[in-house]
Amino acid sequence: MIPPAGQSFIDTLGIANRLILRVLFAFNRGGLKPSPAMIRNELCNDLSEEDAATVVTRYAAEMPGLYLTPVGDLPSALRCGYVKLLQDRSVLPAQQNRMITRLGNPCVHEIDAGHLAMLSTPTLLAELLQREA
Repeated sequence: MIPPAGQSFIDTLGIANRLILRVLFAFNRGGLKPSPAMIRNELCNDLSEEDAATVVTRYAAEMPGLYLTPVGDLPSALRCGYVKLLQDRSVLPAQQNRMITRLGNPCVHEIDAGHLAMLSTPTLLAELLQREA
């Protein structure tokens, strides 16, 4: 997620999700951890059962600062790229398109993968990143 300067991750979400997450973080200062079912559905939809089980087991609580801290401006000289994940259930393609727009004119690469492409298509992702580097 790429929030506009001065805004936070939560500000990129719809109003209902913004309100719910703010309340949840207010009562859970030690972080939030989604249920195993939510992790599997949103992050593991294209992973093997073994990889999905590993993700669920190792998933740690996400700290409030990650979601609530406003970001600054992107450096104007920064060369940007975006890997659009076509099967992502956590950051849907429409949300990804908004993030791409915020980057100006990035080089966009599409991968037919879910949120954790580094696990489901590691070779393809590595080749793409190596070409860009």
